[in-house]
Parts: sequence; C-alpha cells; structure tokens
Amino acid sequence: MIGKGFIKSTIIYSIVGSLPLASGFILLPLFAVHLGSNIYGQLALYTAFTMLIQIIINLSLDYGLQITYFENKSEQLNLGKRIGTLVSGMLIVGLLFILVLSITGQFLFRRIFPNSGLEFFPFGFYSLITAFFNGFSKSYNNLLINQQKPVRFFWINLLNFALTVVLTIVLLLKFPNTLIGPITARAIAAGIVFLLTLYLIVRQYHLSFEWLFFRTMVIICFPVLLNYLLNWSLGYSDRFIITSFLSTRETGIFDFALKTTFVIDILLTGIYYTISPKLYNHLISNNVRKSDQYYNTYFNSMTGLTILLIPLTILAIHIIIPLFHVKPDYLISLRYVGLISISFLFRVLMLMYTTPIYAFKKTQMLPKIYGISAVVQIILSIILIKYFGLVGAVASMILNKPIQLLLTVWYTQKIFTFSYNYKKMVTMPLIYFFIFVAGEIFAFHLDHLWLYILEFLFTGVLVLIFFRNEVWSMILTFWNEIRSSKA
Repeated sequence: MIGKGFIKSTIIYSIVGSLPLASGFILLPLFAVHLGSNIYGQLALYTAFTMLIQIIINLSLDYGLQITYFENKSEQLNLGKRIGTLVSGMLIVGLLFILVLSITGQFLFRRIFPNSGLEFFPFGFYSLITAFFNGFSKSYNNLLINQQKPVRFFWINLLNFALTVVLTIVLLLKFPNTLIGPITARAIAAGIVFLLTLYLIVRQYHLSFEWLFFRTMVIICFPVLLNYLLNWSLGYSDRFIITSFLSTRETGIFDFALKTTFVIDILLTGIYYTISPKLYNHLISNNVRKSDQYYNTYFNSMTGLTILLIPLTILAIHIIIPLFHVKPDYLISLRYVGLISISFLFRVLMLMYTTPIYAFKKTQMLPKIYGISAVVQIILSIILIKYFGLVGAVASMILNKPIQLLLTVWYTQKIFTFSYNYKKMVTMPLIYFFIFVAGEIFAFHLDHLWLYILEFLFTGVLVLIFFRNEVWSMILTFWNEIRSSKA
C-alpha cells in the first residue's frame, strides 16, 4: 500500500502542492524583520479577506470539477463539455463579483473595519483579484490531482511559489514596513499563474456553457460552499475579534504564532490530497459503507505522523525564529506555538469521519456540523478574548476542536459505520494531549528548549510503542524496494 509511487505522489502533492500557501510560512522570518507587528496584523486581516472572497467567488465548483471528472472520465466528449461549462461559470461569477465589489468595496470596508486601518483601495482591491486568480488556479490543481498529472502540478505550483517569494522579497526590501511587498507581489504572481492555468484548461477542454448543468452543479456544491464559509469562520473570525477587543498588534502576534505551525497543515493536507482519490474510488466503486483495513491503514499512519510532527515543529520553531533577530513582539508569539500545535491532534479523526460525506455526496450534513461549530467558536472567542486576551483566542480554538469532532461523529454514523483501533486513534492521542497541555502550561512564560527536546523524544517512544507494526511494515517496504531496484 505504501509503495514508491505513493511516496512520490505524497512528496509532490504535499510539499509542492502547498508551495503557494507555504510561501507565507517561508517568508515569516522576513516579515518578522521588516514588518512591525501592527502592519503584519493588517496583512493577516487582508489575507483573511482574500480567503473569504476566494471561497465565495469559487462557489465550491472545485468540488464540482472533481465529481464531474470521476463521473464522466470514460466519456471524453461529455467530460469536455461539462468541465468547459464549470470553467466558464467560474470566470463569469468571478468577473461579476469583482465588478460589484469595485463599486461598493470602499463603503463596505469603512463600515465593517472602522478601526483596523484597512482600506479597500489599493490593498483590498489587490486582495480581491488575488482571490479570483487563486480560486481558479486551486480548482485546476484539484483537477490535476484527480487526473494524476503530478509533473504539470509540480511546475505550476513551483512557478507560483517562486514568483510570490521573489517579488515579495524585492518589494519588501524596497518598501519596508509597508504592505506593498506582501500584497502586491501575491497579486502579480497569482495573475500570471491564472493566465497559464486558464490557457491549459481551455486548450484541453475548450469553453462551453450548459445552463442546466451549471445550475445543477451549483446546487450540489452549495452545501460545500456553506461548509467552506463556516470553515473560514472557524479559521479566520478570531483575527477580527482580536482586532475589535485588542489591536492589530495583538492580531499580528497571534497570526504569526499560527503561521509558524503551518508546516503541519501543509503536510497533512498534502497527504490527504494524495490518498483521498484512492479512498473515494475504494468507497464509491465497491459501495463500502463500513471502514475496513484498507480505509483504516491510511488514517492510522496519518495519526502517527501527526503526533511526531507536533513536537518536531515546536522544537524547530523555537530554534529557528530567534536566529533571525526578529522584532520583540514576534518572540512573544512563540509562547502560543505549542498550544496552537496541539489542536492538530483532532485533524486526522476529522478527515476520517468526513471522507464518506464527500464520497457519497452527503454534503448537506456539513453546514450542520460546521454551522454549530462556527457559532460555538465565535461565542467562545468573544468571551475568552475579551477576558483573557490572546490566551483566550488559543483556548477557544482548542476547546472547539473536540466539539466539532463529536458533531461530525454524530452525523456521519448515519451513513457510515466506523470500526478502527481506538488505542491508536483515540487513547494514544488523548494521552499525548493531556501530557503536552500540562507541559505547555508549565513552560508558557519560560524559554526551556530542553523541555521541547524531551517532548520530542517522549513522542518518538510513544509512537514506536503504539505504531510499531506500521513502522516495521514501512521498513520492510523500503527494504524490499531497494532490493528489487538493485536486482
């Protein structure tokens, strides 16, 4: 199951596929040196705005492309017309949205963000067109994943990454402590990649438009759209709440801490993108309604990887960030890195329980799950941030994760039966969670690097105890591949 092809795909889709987003992570040391925390806080708010608009403009039709490809890949003529229709629809909706916001954006920004320092022109507009460009490119990336075209996927994402990083560095050095570099560079890079992806997809499928099919796909994708919007609320609403109760300085400190843990998100998302087509095909083709060994093995491995990644990330961040002689506010953000990283413990179980929802098109469940979670998250954030500041922001995020997971379990059990190793998927993560929370609370105001080294060593032992079979299986797989390659 874990062969050379899987490992190669995982590297491409997890590392390379995340490069456009990872550019923000890689540029963090540069931001910490050349941007004040208040300016960086404004950048975080513009980024949140970009992500929101990208979701709205895209109408979740990237999911529609994925389903359309699987359902019509054996009928090339029909596939071309339907993909061409979805592409045309995304272009029309995006351009109309840009036109409307270009007229109303300044008014809306002044009403919604009165004390944040955000203006629609020019940076709000740049963020708007970036959202349109990135939404389209993201849809094409998802199509390439399902078409199993890793080489093209590699070069498109590498181009986006290289343009974003190089242009940001050049403009940030020329215009330090301003948003010209981060926002303008991202818009230019996204625009170039958009033109390339548009050319490639039109050359392959051509543009067409079938209104009935487009309307049907919008209806099918609407629950996914709501799900994405609610996920945005879960992931970004706290920035605006922090700004309301505190300031853009505290927003910058919190967002910087969150971004330093992005490497965990990059790897987990990339690995899931790699395995999700295999899981969808397994569930749909065989009409599997109960988790089996094939299904569980992927998520067992992801759990072990996640538990190793968390202390490794914490340790690496506390070693690397101070080396850049960053501004003092960014050193303060390191206090929150450990607690934020622990929240990723719930990610694998969430992915395991939501996969059947997407595979069997039961997406109407998602707004219920994430709607309740979003309301709880916002209420917790308002209360805890108001009284406890940034500690409250982190606490609200952690407390809402198990609530969100329990809701997912409740709804998903109606369409799918789960049977898996509770020791590996539940017991061990809980042991890890409580031990590490206690350690992070103890070290919150301290700078004990040795504590993070001990945490990593302890985690390695824990993974070897609970996942020794998976580790041994992977060793044998690599050994057999090496022997076969030499033969």
